[in-house]
Amino acid sequence: STEPMNKYNSQKTIIDGEVYDSRKEAYYGQALFSELKSLNSKILSIERQVPFPIEVNGVHICTYKADYVVTPLTGKKEIHEVKGFETPVFKLKWKLMKVLYPEYKFIII
Repeated sequence: STEPMNKYNSQKTIIDGEVYDSRKEAYYGQALFSELKSLNSKILSIERQVPFPIEVNGVHICTYKADYVVTPLTGKKEIHEVKGFETPVFKLKWKLMKVLYPEYKFIII
């Protein structure tokens, strides 16, 4: 099931009752979950749409919602962001996330 395009030409997509912001994000998610279920998976867990508060000096600025937080067998959590188009706001939030959450590995798909 699909809905109309948004201003970035991404189309909300529903697979198995799960709503994704774009077809690209949906297909990437399906690939991740397939890997998780495979016999020799290198992934321990996957979380979708994980909120991260962006706070500076105790002041809440905004919340960043990660497409996927993936925990591989190594244990070092990864933030996977599926992007077709990087807006200036996204670029700013991504920089802030890297500073505020250095324990994560950041990956743009």
